[in-house]
Amino acid sequence: MMNPALVVLTLGNFTAGTGALLVTGLLDSIASGVSVSIQAAGQLTTAFAISVAIFGPLLATLTSKLDRRTALTAALVVFAAGCATSAMAADYYWLLASRVLTGIGASLYTPQAAASAALLVPPEQRGRAITTVFGGFIFATVFGVPIGTYLGAMFGWREAFAVVVGVALLNAAVLWRVMPPKLMAPKVDLSAWGQILRSPGLMLLIATTGLQICGQLTFFVYLAPYFKTSLALTTAGVGWLFMWYGLANLVGNTVVARNIDRVGAARLSNLGIVITAAAMAAFLFGWGSLALTMLLLALWGTASFAINSGMQTRLVGAAPWLAPAALPLNSTSIYLGQAAGAAIGGWLVSHDHLRSLPWVGAVFVVIAGLTSWAATRQPAPIKR
Repeated sequence: MMNPALVVLTLGNFTAGTGALLVTGLLDSIASGVSVSIQAAGQLTTAFAISVAIFGPLLATLTSKLDRRTALTAALVVFAAGCATSAMAADYYWLLASRVLTGIGASLYTPQAAASAALLVPPEQRGRAITTVFGGFIFATVFGVPIGTYLGAMFGWREAFAVVVGVALLNAAVLWRVMPPKLMAPKVDLSAWGQILRSPGLMLLIATTGLQICGQLTFFVYLAPYFKTSLALTTAGVGWLFMWYGLANLVGNTVVARNIDRVGAARLSNLGIVITAAAMAAFLFGWGSLALTMLLLALWGTASFAINSGMQTRLVGAAPWLAPAALPLNSTSIYLGQAAGAAIGGWLVSHDHLRSLPWVGAVFVVIAGLTSWAATRQPAPIKR
């Protein structure tokens, strides 16, 4: 039977993933609601990403003396406050500010949930625990984002954010009751950051994370307008495709969770990179074809979250004593990659290159494959 604390941590990632990705499904509605272009609305993802990138390492250091229950509960409360501000935002600039506040909560919760999962199980179960907790994002894509997109289409995007607020606060209350008190992570100080920055293997892994996320988000942030143009879909139809993609994520995450400790995180994450790059590039031939689009989405979705789960497990496995610092830095890489991907995709869309989104993104994923391969040839860090 699964540790109840792991279940609660997974639900927290479900909440964080839903709040983070909801903008993607409601991009057109939000743009219309605050009277900005789709490209400008896409930069809400950039604001969220930059917030996580900046505050993740900073909060990892400032909260390292807190027990994990306190830190994670506080993170969810801040996240809820950010989503509440989104729901009440009077204009685009307030909405940008709200995404920064939401990102502050996510920057603490997501990496520390993974680090806490590693503390709750024996070392031989670490990979599965981290993959399971990260799977909360899978459930967000399968259920959270499609349901939020539907609610946004039926009742309005503000109401969709209001629902996320309620879920986040409920999650915070349950986490406080279930997480063991006085669960402490290794201290994060300047020496820990220095050791990470001086480790070629760790830095290559972190770079791999950012590059592959950049490639995927170049396309993913603008999936709604891409599908509406290429397949003539409504907002509800786009929501169903997001659910299809999320189901593929769920399949991929399940396979990884069951096999990662046996097969190895490096092999699985590298395979995920290869499949993701190939599927994205093949969208060149899927314009106008719903069947081919669904097939490629299934391949991409199965592989993409296997990459992220594998990368986190590789980082923890390479230097467990550095995990409380390495995972926030990895989150920084994730969200810098998201910011870069959103910016690159926005530039392509604004210059009428909508059809170029998938293959441009695939190029960055291929580069990530090269850095991942290089990381496997580096020696493991030595504990000091």
